[in-house]
Amino acid sequence: MNPLPAQLPVIPITRPVSGEITLPGSKSITNRALILSALCDAPVTLTGALFSEDTALMIAALRQLGLEIETDELARTIRVSGQSAIRNPQSTSIDIHVGLAGTAARFLTALCAAAPRGVYRIDGVPQMRKRPMRGLLDALTSLGADIRFLGEPHHFPVEIHARGLRGGPVEIDATESSQMLSALLMISPLCETPLDIRLSAPCASPSLK
Repeated sequence: MNPLPAQLPVIPITRPVSGEITLPGSKSITNRALILSALCDAPVTLTGALFSEDTALMIAALRQLGLEIETDELARTIRVSGQSAIRNPQSTSIDIHVGLAGTAARFLTALCAAAPRGVYRIDGVPQMRKRPMRGLLDALTSLGADIRFLGEPHHFPVEIHARGLRGGPVEIDATESSQMLSALLMISPLCETPLDIRLSAPCASPSLK
């Protein structure tokens, strides 16, 4: 590797800059869009999607849940169909691996808890087992979710015995991650009655993972 020069000249811009650039997508937004697409009544095509390990884990999990997902990395598109599998799941027992993807972990936990039936075991890498989940798990439990801890309480791995969520008032502590609040907001259409979400403390910055 050649060493950097002692001085690096910076040439000033003397005329307007023109050209085209393509901004990369966001794994956080892509995973949120995937969950929302899974709740739609018709096929959805996402454009400008980011393909990364986190989104790959989300796509793999949604396929396990019965959705049909077609991807085109060159075109940066993802097509989601077969959404009836969310409201009418066919598999009775599913093991989901979320790696170290915080969005996949929290969003899929809420989605599985809101399912009308089925047993879902969710786990990740050892580091994922240390990440905060309590605020979301407590909120889901207060809505009627049957969540069982297979290791340390309020951490992964968990086993969810789905029976739907009743809705109504729910308090959540999302100070450790705004993803917990996002998870509740996105699965609210699956609840029996409208959700009335109240924050027990100011929500964490969306930039926090």
